[in-house]
Formats: sequence, C-alpha cells, structure tokens
Amino acid sequence: MSLSHPPCSIYLPIFFGKEEHPWGIFSMRWAGAASFVDLIRKIIFGAILVAGFQSCGVTGYAAAATVAVHFIAPENYTEPAFHLGVGGARSPQNVMFEIDRTLQTLGDRHLPPGQTLSIDVLDIQLAGYTNWSLAYGRGLRIISDAGPPPAFRLRYTLTEGGKTLIASEETVTDLDFLENPAARLSGDPLIYEKILLTNWFRKRFSGPWAGM
Repeated sequence: MSLSHPPCSIYLPIFFGKEEHPWGIFSMRWAGAASFVDLIRKIIFGAILVAGFQSCGVTGYAAAATVAVHFIAPENYTEPAFHLGVGGARSPQNVMFEIDRTLQTLGDRHLPPGQTLSIDVLDIQLAGYTNWSLAYGRGLRIISDAGPPPAFRLRYTLTEGGKTLIASEETVTDLDFLENPAARLSGDPLIYEKILLTNWFRKRFSGPWAGM
C-alpha cells in the first residue's frame, strides 16, 4: 500500500548564481558547494523542504497499514470454478485478483497507519451456480434463491507494533444477499462477493463495533 496524503503542491525557487531551480530533490545540484554562502542556502532549502512535506501530511513517523492476502490451496475450494478450468470473469485467477484488490482497498480505507492485517482465504463459494447446458456448453452463471449464497472461510490476524489485536477464523456469508437492490443493478460479476467482504471488513475492523 502507499501512504496517501492530501493534495499539496510546493513551489520554491532557489537561486544558485544565475540559475533558478524549482523545488524538487532531483532538480537540485547538491554536489560540491562552491562557497560557504551556497552551503548555507542548501541547508536552509533542506529545512524548508522538510517543513513543506510535513505541511502536506507526509512524515516518516507513521507507516501505512498493510493487508496481506493468502489463498490457501485454492484447488480445494468449494467453488467449482477453481477446479473446472472456468475462464472469464469467474476464472480462478480473476476471482483471486479481485478479492485481493477489494481487501487491499478496504485496508487502505479503514485500517489506521501502523496496523498489519494478514488474511488467509481458506475456502470460497461464489454466489449462484453454473448451468453447463447453456451458452454453447461454456456454462452460464445463474444467481437465484436456488443457488448457494456467496461465502468465504477466512483466518485473519490483526497486529500493531508486534502486538496481536485480533486473531480469529470464521465463515463469512449472507443468506439475504439477493435483497440488495444496488447489487442487482451492478454489472460487476463479483458484486455480491465484494459487498459481502466490504460489510464484513467494516464490522470487524472499522468503527465502534470493530472486533465484534
């Protein structure tokens, strides 16, 4: 993850002899101060540059939060797509990529700097089922009450400064996943899984109910 900070721009014209240099670490010619006056100018510039970074919210004291996602033995997952060679949006590669990206985004949004969250994905069941007699034998995903709800079995540990804050394992699912009207209007083929993970993440790691 990258440390995010508010938009900020700094422009600091520094004069060395007859040359003007806009602020920037790479635009400065630090090698060999020609005189004591040049050295003093560079020291002052360094101090102002550090102050500018701090005013933009960039410091060296707060490390960004980290989310590490591990998919454990995906060939054994309940979801048939992981062992039937399904391609497209529900291929194993794309499903794991989207889940990882979703959890990384949630970590950026909800975890405070300095915390590390490790998540082992032990099992996955995508919403619905595939009817292999449709779409010229390629199969068509049917999402209805007749199919299973989205589900994940997760093992996770949240740490900060070497101290474990939360460590648990649970199955995350939502039997009422079809009741979300926004999901039905979405064109994302993994929208139900993303909503499920988003709601779970917020409940476990964000706000006054975190850890409940």
